[in-house]
Amino acid sequence: MVLLLIFTIWKPRLFLQRGQPRYASGRWKPFWNGEITEAEREAQESRNRTFLSRATWGATLYAGLLDGINPCAFATAIFLISYLLYLKKGRGFVLAVGICFCLGVFLAYLLMGVGLSFVMDFLNQFAFVKIALYALFALVGICLAVLHLRDALRYKKSGKASDMEMGLNVQTHRKIHDKIHAWGRISSALAFPAAIVLGVVVSSMEFVCTGQIYLPTLMTINAQGFNLVAFQWLLIYNLAFIFPLLVVTVMAYFGVGAQALSQWARTHVFATKIAMAVLFLLLAALMLAMMRHLV
Repeated sequence: MVLLLIFTIWKPRLFLQRGQPRYASGRWKPFWNGEITEAEREAQESRNRTFLSRATWGATLYAGLLDGINPCAFATAIFLISYLLYLKKGRGFVLAVGICFCLGVFLAYLLMGVGLSFVMDFLNQFAFVKIALYALFALVGICLAVLHLRDALRYKKSGKASDMEMGLNVQTHRKIHDKIHAWGRISSALAFPAAIVLGVVVSSMEFVCTGQIYLPTLMTINAQGFNLVAFQWLLIYNLAFIFPLLVVTVMAYFGVGAQALSQWARTHVFATKIAMAVLFLLLAALMLAMMRHLV
């Protein structure tokens, strides 16, 4: 640092921008004090937009996939598959019901995302509200990252899911299981459309947990307003979200039992929680970057 300071004082011409005057009010003018042209400013803003666009693309895909293996959603899919196997339904029936359930989840989350996007788009018209929302989601993201990291450490120590706090409570789990049991009493002719309705109902009950990832992702997606590009990102998120559920369904079709799926989920709870903590830190960083772009 000292050498750099001395070098700056005695060899200022090396720090001058090409085409800039050597003197400014009788003093040497280092490059960091040089005037920024309009072309340079536009080029920097273009680079910032490109970076935010790529970061949004990556964060959207990562968030959707991770939300899909979120213990809140993943445990429900495993319970549904295990219940179907308990009813001794054929593999084709299990596959069709699983796909219908995933379709219901997809439609529910897509519609919720569109509705929330319109609300965010309206609020984003007010610059101070948009900045405040970015700051709020950044703070919430940091807090959630800490809480999920704490859950990961608790689970690693005890191996008990009950020691984790960031998830659905016991009452909600019971209500979801009751809905699945009620679906099982429906006649076979109505099983498939009822499975779509079941996906809609269950996903709305899980939103208190999965919405932790969905809401800040929506804020990132709608940074430039709710337009066609934002809707495409919304589709990508929701397709990524149901992808793990579809994988579970296909694995059940090929004979992988619910017990094996449950064991896999328990084995990867710690890694999932760590990945979620990283995701929330990434979303918080994106919120701060977008807020800085506005200020």
